[in-house]
Amino acid sequence: MTRSRSLGIACAALAALLSMSAEAAQLGFYAGGLLGATDKNESKETYETFTLNGFYPAIGFVPDRHVSQFDSQDQGYSVLLGYRIHRHFAIEAVYSDFGDVEYRAQSDGTTVIRGEEGLETLPLSFDTTLRSEMNGIGAYALGIWTIGTRWELYGRAGVQYSTLKSTARIRRTGGTDRVVPRAELSIPNETAWDYAAGIGVAMSVAQVYGLRLEFLRVFDPGEDDASRGDADMLSLGFIVAF
Repeated sequence: MTRSRSLGIACAALAALLSMSAEAAQLGFYAGGLLGATDKNESKETYETFTLNGFYPAIGFVPDRHVSQFDSQDQGYSVLLGYRIHRHFAIEAVYSDFGDVEYRAQSDGTTVIRGEEGLETLPLSFDTTLRSEMNGIGAYALGIWTIGTRWELYGRAGVQYSTLKSTARIRRTGGTDRVVPRAELSIPNETAWDYAAGIGVAMSVAQVYGLRLEFLRVFDPGEDDASRGDADMLSLGFIVAF
């Protein structure tokens, strides 16, 4: 086999491969959903400060024993609608739910009240749960790199309109087996525009279907400096082209 003929076969094979890659990159509208694990890079100290230095002093409670737990990981999901303009470029609108961050504390202590015989010291116990939820709607531009006939790498960048909602559920007991009805404190929702970016790998299936593995990060969601921290999601999803 001559060198020119070998070169011709190689060029033909490369052209066929590029042609198949182009066919795999379906242009137009597509939709999909992803499900995964989330992690909010918040600090436990933020919740401890609210409980020990804010809430307890405000009601005159002095804790003698305080045990707390903090969990910043949860499950989340995304749903998206996209339009592929070019083999290497697409735009997407994405709704993402990043799950909850939960802080729980159990505290035993005392409080002082004014009784018939003057000031009295009573025992009290608190079971406090603070929960922060986050979701948002984002607009993204995607840069796409084709690898072979079925695989692609992509990066996304954009902005997300985030909503953060914090709630507190408090159960108090004290005195002689005296139970006070549980109080619920709701903090107003917080909204903000946040920057977001991600990377992922996609595999096409039967031309119009696809699978995705993606990492997404929303940078410092919200406007409260005391509780700011990046929100991450690692997810696996399914895409279908129209």
